Amino acid sequence: MAAAEEKLKVFLRIAGENQPLAIELHDRLFKAGCSPWLESKEVFPGMDWKMEISKALLNCDVAIFCLSSISINKEGYFQKEIRIAKSIQDEKPQGTIYLIPIRLDACDIPQQLSEFAWGDYSQPDGFNNLLRSLNIRANELRKTSVQFESNGHPDKDTDLFENITNLATTLTGEFPSNRYFEFGDDPKILDRVEHLLEELNHSMNRIRNLYDSSHLLKESNPFFDVLMNIHKFQDFVLGVRKKEGGSKENTIQARTLLANLNASIRVVSTRKNSD
Repeated sequence: MAAAEEKLKVFLRIAGENQPLAIELHDRLFKAGCSPWLESKEVFPGMDWKMEISKALLNCDVAIFCLSSISINKEGYFQKEIRIAKSIQDEKPQGTIYLIPIRLDACDIPQQLSEFAWGDYSQPDGFNNLLRSLNIRANELRKTSVQFESNGHPDKDTDLFENITNLATTLTGEFPSNRYFEFGDDPKILDRVEHLLEELNHSMNRIRNLYDSSHLLKESNPFFDVLMNIHKFQDFVLGVRKKEGGSKENTIQARTLLANLNASIRVVSTRKNSD
């Protein structure tokens, strides 16, 4: 029974020059329910640091190597640690998740790690994708499941929610109150509307990627409503382009689609503010 409650032991290796990111990643893993091992937090004056690193690699459930433009070109023990981790990986059953390369920036993946699928911590969904891999490993070992971050990456989701609200306001401004306005008559307005809808779609997908996204695609979720309203509007604009001309009917339908989109965005924004 006790083993089922044991936390996943995660070896975390980041080059010294990337220590601020190392501390951030260590703390996020700890909050997610892992037991992370980081040299700067575990090796103290007088200890044999090479021996401690080797012990940590042998005793951990997963070894994460964070790669950057600095670390991949760095000579020394960092490269040897990768080779040690690869030799441990070779002793495990095929398909076991043990060695996980993670990019911190747009660096190349070293040849010795090219056989492994790598994550990208710099992307909005990078950390949660890492947690998904850790969860698979935790389940295999019957250890405590890791917890996804409910609020995404610190501060980034708030900016994205504000962005979709601002984009919706700009989109509304593309529809003059003039009752003689015929949507589709001006190609420039179509271009701007298409661009704004694409920006909205991109921002919504980034928000979705900050979370454990499976539940966001359910029809009962307000995120689903926003995405569906964006896609309906995009399909409508495409149809108007094919007709090559504006009409009052187009304007009525476009304003209805816009009202539905704005309403669904308000629901999502309200829910975010109440969290």
